[in-house]
Amino acid sequence: MLTKRIHIQNPTARWGGAPATIVHGWRVRYGTLWEISLSNLDDIDDQEGVHEGIYYAASLPVMLPNDTLTTARAYLLADQPKTPLNDFPSSDKVPQNRQPSKTYLQCLVKGAQETGIVPWYVEWLKSVKHNGHVAQDLEKILDLKDVKLNS
Repeated sequence: MLTKRIHIQNPTARWGGAPATIVHGWRVRYGTLWEISLSNLDDIDDQEGVHEGIYYAASLPVMLPNDTLTTARAYLLADQPKTPLNDFPSSDKVPQNRQPSKTYLQCLVKGAQETGIVPWYVEWLKSVKHNGHVAQDLEKILDLKDVKLNS
């Protein structure tokens, strides 16, 4: 569990929509931790656009399911959103530049399902408004054809 909010903002060329980010907030959000070798940090920084100023790396406290506190490296958008997605009165009020592509949202949902994220959070992810864009190459590579969304 992350004691941060996850938001979606800033269009990206690869996905065709806004990416997710973690921003400070009082709500609990869920995520998956991956153990990686320190020798791979530069590769992940490159993948996340740290050197381009898109994301920055931060060490954040994370509460594990067994109530153990640990520190995890996370990537946060350099240009943080001003309004949380949950603060929009309805999904049709979410601006286009805050909407992820359908493919990106399906990827988030599939990852949440595969790693055992709590069902209510998966349902919330499924309901996030997307912009309808399908990145066909990524959809095929990531095998997303069977991932259903509510938006």
